Amino acid sequence: MESDKLSRRDRFRKELYREAKDIQDVSEKNVTDIASLLGPHPPAGHAETVARPSIEASSPPPVDAGSLATAGLALGLVAERAISWALIAATFFEAADQRFAAGHTKADIVEFVAAARASSPGAADKVDPLLAERMIGGVFEDESLGDVSGQVVVETQLLLLAALLGEARPGPAGLDALLAEGRKVADEWTS
Repeated sequence: MESDKLSRRDRFRKELYREAKDIQDVSEKNVTDIASLLGPHPPAGHAETVARPSIEASSPPPVDAGSLATAGLALGLVAERAISWALIAATFFEAADQRFAAGHTKADIVEFVAAARASSPGAADKVDPLLAERMIGGVFEDESLGDVSGQVVVETQLLLLAALLGEARPGPAGLDALLAEGRKVADEWTS
């Protein structure tokens, strides 16, 4: 049973990593936007011109402290997003695995998703029922999410995780145990 759970985790992780490229693209765009805001700006005024023609070898500008700090910030943001994404996915996997343990039916998943969508104003607009059912089903069997953007996957996982926790009401010790297991799995996935 434990080896079956590990192999299901690995299949779930591999499928979600396919979608991580979308998340990484969004993160890199955000980092590029931040870098352009923090980077050096051209001086104001008119550009200087040389009156005589000359050919000079160009060399890259030296790395300054600001550029180095910007690169470090950008790398940190990308790494933080990847780790956060893995933690969300792993904790979602564990919570769904606990809620829909062996013996669940498709009807159990459909009923849970319907209740989650009805639980708060706006939830029905934010949670696609077919996607939510596919994601929960993907914890137990191979399910491709290749047609869904990585950002939508993460947002749906967060909303479903909140619904799973709201239903389970694990208490502080149970929540700590779930997060510890999610962190352990996320660390395995990202190492």
